[in-house]
Amino acid sequence: MPRLIRYFDKATEEERGSLFLINPDLKELQTIFAEPETQPMYDCWPIDSEKARLLRKFVSEDFVFDFSRHEYFLEYDTD
Repeated sequence: MPRLIRYFDKATEEERGSLFLINPDLKELQTIFAEPETQPMYDCWPIDSEKARLLRKFVSEDFVFDFSRHEYFLEYDTD
């Protein structure tokens, strides 16, 4: 299932970008976000620095989380 991280400028709330997770495992995402196994995770979840650390293996190595400038969210891509 296509899942992505979308991020927004903290000051303006404008979308600054998105990136698809690489081979995300639903069970692991449910664990990271403390969701039950029955939750298909089609909604949007905020990502903090601890969740970003746990999600690191699902994003490209050159991507840098910058929590001083952006807010990050895990989303399900419906397109």
